[in-house]
Amino acid sequence: MIRNLCCTILLILAFTSCGSSSLMQKSKTIELGMSRKEVTDIMGNGYRMLAARTTSDGNLETIRYEPVLEYPYVFSFLDNRLVEWFQETPPTDPYVN
Repeated sequence: MIRNLCCTILLILAFTSCGSSSLMQKSKTIELGMSRKEVTDIMGNGYRMLAARTTSDGNLETIRYEPVLEYPYVFSFLDNRLVEWFQETPPTDPYVN
């Protein structure tokens, strides 16, 4: 009985703490022009580098956050400044109404 109660309490705490620090909540404070450090300070270090290249406009880097319960977030930086970000959405099936 006590074991079941403890497990239930732990599960409740785990799920409520995840909701309060979701990437969706964190992304609401992101603004274009922020540095890469400012973005990763807000979103965390759990990202994956997608691409890095030199363009005629400067160095372009793209990182991706892949949360478990949300769609991925993609951030692109030109010379260390955020120039684009979005949350990926699943592709739509043209045959589904």
